[in-house]
Amino acid sequence: MIDWDQTNLDIPPDTLPATTNGLIRVIASDGFNTYTAQSAGPFTITNHVPAISILQPGSGSLFYGDQTIVFEADAYDLEDGTLDGTNVLWTSSLDGPLGSGATLPLETLSLSEGIHLVTATAIANSGLTNSASVQITVLRQAPPQLTIQLAGNQALLSWPASYTNYVLQTTLVLAPSSWATVTNTPVVTGAQQTVTVN
Repeated sequence: MIDWDQTNLDIPPDTLPATTNGLIRVIASDGFNTYTAQSAGPFTITNHVPAISILQPGSGSLFYGDQTIVFEADAYDLEDGTLDGTNVLWTSSLDGPLGSGATLPLETLSLSEGIHLVTATAIANSGLTNSASVQITVLRQAPPQLTIQLAGNQALLSWPASYTNYVLQTTLVLAPSSWATVTNTPVVTGAQQTVTVN
């Protein structure tokens, strides 16, 4: 610190690199005269946990078809600097290990269909680790387009007949806990299937 006009200075230890022989030196000057003082003995600062954040994809992202997903993390260790390569590991809750590196491009077809909790783990050379996670959804095809037509006090809900692995739900309040499954049986007409609800 230069030109510090106070007689004390708080330095958070997590801003200083690890050492077993740390010393502090203070140089005081009135503009003409200079005096130097050094700490009486060495001090120790242990290794720090690396910092990591996932830059992309964003949590809640949806991918389908043959898209490319670029996984990118910002990983840094105070002792080692920027982390990359095998110091950054990616894993999925569905598929296990995905690869390594601060940037990892993957095809959606290489991932299982479903909801993935993807975790990036930073590993410092000291062995200390830290992780960050995002949740993404991978589908083999794009979600169906739902069409709504009003007929008096009824609503006709239609979507392509080729989509059979979805559940139709309804709610009066947009909150996850209030959704209820529609049990009406769809009627298939040509390439569309339709459900009629009040």
